[in-house]
Amino acid sequence: MRPHVFARAVLTACTLVIFAIASGAVAAAAGTATIQGTVRSGASPVAGAAVRVTGPASTSATTDANGSFTVDVPPGVYRIDVTKGGYVAAALTDLAVVEGATIPVTVTLNQADLTSLQTIGRVSTISRGSGSAINTGTATSSYVNAQAFGNLANPQINNVLERLPDVTIQHMGSQPDTTIIVGGVQPYETQVLIDGHPLALGQYGVWLSQYFPSYLIGGVETQSGPGNTTPFANIAVGGTANLLTPSFTQRETAEFVTGYDNYQAQYSHFLATGSAGKLQYVAGGGVDGYNGPYFGTTKCIITPDNFGAAENTPAATGIVQTCTDASGSFFSKGETLKLRYNFSPQTSFEAGFVGAWGGYNPQGTAWGTTLGATQIVQCLQADPLKCTNPNFSYLTGSKVAGYGWYTGSSVYNNQTLFDAQLRTSLGNNTLLIRPYVGVIEPEIILGAGQTSYPNFFSPPGVLPTNPDASLPTSQYQQFVSDCSANFGNPTDPSGKVVVVGNQTQCFGGAYTTFEQDKLYGTTFSLLHPFGDSLLNFTYDFHGQSTYAYIDSPAFVSVPFSTDRYSTFSLTGDLHLIRNLGINFGLYDTTWKVNGVQRANPASLTDTSLTGLSRSITRFDPHLAFVFRPSGGISYRASYGTSATFPFIGQVSGLATYQTPAASLGPPFQFGGTLTEKNPNLVPEVSISEGLGVDKRFGNGAVVSLDLQNTVVHDVFEQLTSAVQSPTGLEGIFSPINAARLRTQLATLKYSYAPRTGFGYNAQIAAEKSVVDGLTPDLYPPGSSVGSFPVNNVQICGNGVAAPGIPTCIPYLKGYGQLTYTWRDDTYAGLGVNYQGKNNAYFQPPFALLDFTFRRPITRMLELQVGVENLLNTNTYNQYLAAPNLGTPLTAAATDLNATKLQQTSFTPTLVSAPPRVVRLQARFHMGR
Repeated sequence: MRPHVFARAVLTACTLVIFAIASGAVAAAAGTATIQGTVRSGASPVAGAAVRVTGPASTSATTDANGSFTVDVPPGVYRIDVTKGGYVAAALTDLAVVEGATIPVTVTLNQADLTSLQTIGRVSTISRGSGSAINTGTATSSYVNAQAFGNLANPQINNVLERLPDVTIQHMGSQPDTTIIVGGVQPYETQVLIDGHPLALGQYGVWLSQYFPSYLIGGVETQSGPGNTTPFANIAVGGTANLLTPSFTQRETAEFVTGYDNYQAQYSHFLATGSAGKLQYVAGGGVDGYNGPYFGTTKCIITPDNFGAAENTPAATGIVQTCTDASGSFFSKGETLKLRYNFSPQTSFEAGFVGAWGGYNPQGTAWGTTLGATQIVQCLQADPLKCTNPNFSYLTGSKVAGYGWYTGSSVYNNQTLFDAQLRTSLGNNTLLIRPYVGVIEPEIILGAGQTSYPNFFSPPGVLPTNPDASLPTSQYQQFVSDCSANFGNPTDPSGKVVVVGNQTQCFGGAYTTFEQDKLYGTTFSLLHPFGDSLLNFTYDFHGQSTYAYIDSPAFVSVPFSTDRYSTFSLTGDLHLIRNLGINFGLYDTTWKVNGVQRANPASLTDTSLTGLSRSITRFDPHLAFVFRPSGGISYRASYGTSATFPFIGQVSGLATYQTPAASLGPPFQFGGTLTEKNPNLVPEVSISEGLGVDKRFGNGAVVSLDLQNTVVHDVFEQLTSAVQSPTGLEGIFSPINAARLRTQLATLKYSYAPRTGFGYNAQIAAEKSVVDGLTPDLYPPGSSVGSFPVNNVQICGNGVAAPGIPTCIPYLKGYGQLTYTWRDDTYAGLGVNYQGKNNAYFQPPFALLDFTFRRPITRMLELQVGVENLLNTNTYNQYLAAPNLGTPLTAAATDLNATKLQQTSFTPTLVSAPPRVVRLQARFHMGR
C-alpha cells in the first residue's frame, strides 16, 4: 500500500474515532443535568454535611467549606436528603431535573432540639405554617402561628386554639377555668407541653389554659391520632398540644406592642431576639388583662329560694345578701428569657426561663352566675331564718336582676419553668440532653375577705340580747346553728356579733384553696441518620410532686404525693422504598405513684391513712405510612396503642368535700360536692387507626382530610350521683374505670394564602364520642338526680366544676376566615367560629364572628383593630353563666334495685359566649 494511501486511511480512522468519542461525550452531556446546591444554617454555610440524592439514579456528596455541593444526574424527579451531626435532617422532595439544565438548590438545616414536635420528622424547605405547605407527616397536624394570637390581642389563648378542628376547649361549669382537649376525647387524655416539656396535670388531671399569656406564644402545634410518634405519644390517648415560646434568630429583632380595649383594660408587651457573636438570645415580657362588662358596676348578690330550683324563671324569689361592686378583673403577667451559646456549628448549650402569673382580683363576677329577674322577699320560704340584708330592705317586694358571686375573694395562678439543653454531634449523630424543673400553682383562691361580708341576716327581732338567746331551743340559737351549717360565721372577724336594723348578721366563711405541683424531668435523645432515614433513641423521665387542700389547710385533698413516668422509646422515619415513608414508635413506659389511701376503703368516715405505692409498666407500638406519588399529594395511614395513667387526684388522699358555692350551679350549689378517691384505678388503654390525605393545587391552595377511630378501654369516668344533705343536694363523684369510650373524628381543612389579594381558610371537624358497656350496678339505686356517664350518648359533662368531669364534645365544629392583604402589607380578616350541637357552652348551635384590620404606618409602626364576637351574639345580654338555662342533657337513672337503666334529662348551667371586645393597638417593630 502506498504511504500516502495508508496515511489517509489512518487519518480517516482517527477522525472517525475522535468523532465517535466526541459524539458520545456530547450525547452523555446532553443526557444529564447538574444540581448545584448550598446548605446553610441561618446565614452561615454548613461544611461537611452529607448530601444524598435519590431518584432515577442515586448519588451522594459532601458540602465544602462554603456549604456547596455539585452532582450530575440523569433527568427525572429527585429527593435530596441532607444530614449533619447537631442538626435536624432536612429533606427536599420532588425536585424536577431537566436534561442539560443546571438546577440551583438551597437547603436550610436547623439546629436539632427537643422543643418542637417536628424534631424526629423531616424539615421541609417550605416553612412550617405557610399557606402552600402540605402535611407530609403521619399524624393529624395543625399549626397556629404567633400572628393569629396577635390578630385578636386577647391575653388568653383559648379563643384562637378553639379554631383548630381537632381542639375543644373545656369550660368547667360557671367558673372561667378552661383546658385543652385534642382528638375528640377528654382533657386528661391530652398531653400539653411547653417547648416540648410535659406540664403537670395536678390533682384534676388537667392544665388550666386560661392563665398562660398569649403574648409569650411563638406558635402552637398539635398532633393527634396514632401517627403521632413524638417521645410522649404513648401517654397521649387523644393527642398532643405543644405551646412554643418565641424562637432564636440570628439577626436583631425587636417589637413593642401597646393597646387598649373597650372595657378600659390596657396592655403592653415586648419581645427582642438576636445574637452577639456566638451568643443568641430571646427576651420578652408583658402585662395584660381584661375587665369585662361588669367592671365598675354595682349588682346585688341574691340567695335564691327553694335551693335555686326557680333560678332564671318567672317564679324566682330570693333574699339580698348585699349589693356591691361586681368587678371581676383578669390580670396577666409573663416573662421569658432564653440564651444559647454556640461553641461550634455542631455544639451548643442553651438555658431558658418562662414565667406566667395571672388571676382575678377581685374574683367578683368572674366566678359569678346570673340568676335572672328575682322577686325579693323578706325571708326565704324554704328557710325562714335566712332574711334580706336590712340595708336593702327597700327592695323587698320588687324584682331585681339577681347574681351570685363571692366578695372579698381573689384568685391567683403561678407558673415557672426553667430548662436547659445540650446539643452536640457524635460523628454524624446528634445527642440532645434536656433537663427541666418547674412549679405550677394552678389556682389559689384567697377568700379570707369573705368573712367581712354578709351571708344572710336573721328575721327581725332575733337578737343575741333576747332573754332566751342562750337557750338551745331559742330562735337565736337556731339562727346561729343555721349560719354555721351554711358555712358562715355568726361573728365578724374580730369575734363581735353585729346587729343591723334589729337583725343579726351571719357573715360569710373564709374559703381558701391551694395546690402546688413541682415538675422535674430530663430527656436524652440520640438522633441517628442513615441513608434517607432517621432513628431517634430516647429515654425520658418526668414527674410531679403534688400537694393540695380545699376550703382550708385542714382539709387536705392531696397529701404530698408523687407520680413519675420513665419511658424508653425508639422512633424512626424510614425511606427504604421510593415515595414511601415508614414512621414507627416503640414505647416502654413505667408509671409509679407514691401517696396515701384510706386504711379502711369501705368507710368514708374513717380518716386513718396508709401508704400508697403502685408501679405499672406498659409497651405501646405506633406504626404509620406516608405515600407521596407526586410532590403535591400525600397519603397517610397509621395504627397504634396508647395509655393514660390515673392522675394523682384520683388515687391519693381522702374523699374531698367542696363546700356549697354558687359556681357549682344547681342542683349542688347548696349541698356541695364530695369527690371520692379510687387508688385501684387501672390505666386507660386506647387502640387507634388513622387515615389521611393532603393535596396541593396548582395555585398553592391545600386541602387536608383526616379520619380517626379510637376505642379507649377502661376509660376514667366520674360517676355522678346525689344525696340529700341538711342544706341541699350533695353531689357524689366517684372515679371508676368504665367499659369503653368510642371516638370517631373526621377533620377537613382547606386553605389558600397568597402573598397579596384574597385568601381564605376553612376547617371543620365532625366528632362522635360515646361510652358503652355501662351496667346498672354502677349507678346508685333510685337517684333523684340524673347520673353520668350515659350509654350510647354523645359524651358530655353536667357543667359542674369537679375533677375528671368530662367536657361536651360537639358533633360538628369549624372555623372559616376570609382575608385580604394589600401590597403594602395592610391586612383585613373576617372569621366565623361555629360550635355545633352538644358544645361545651351548653348552648344550641351558634356562630361567632371576629374581625382584624392592620395597617403599616411607617416601616417601624403599624396600627391594628381587633374585634372578638363582632355581633355580640350568644351572650344573652348577661355575659355570665346562667343556671337552669343550658341545653338539656341526657342523663341516666336506675330503679330502686339498681337493675334497670333508663334515660332521663338534666338541665345544666348555660355558659355565655365571650362578649364583644374591641382592642386598638400600636406595634413598634424592627426586623420582624
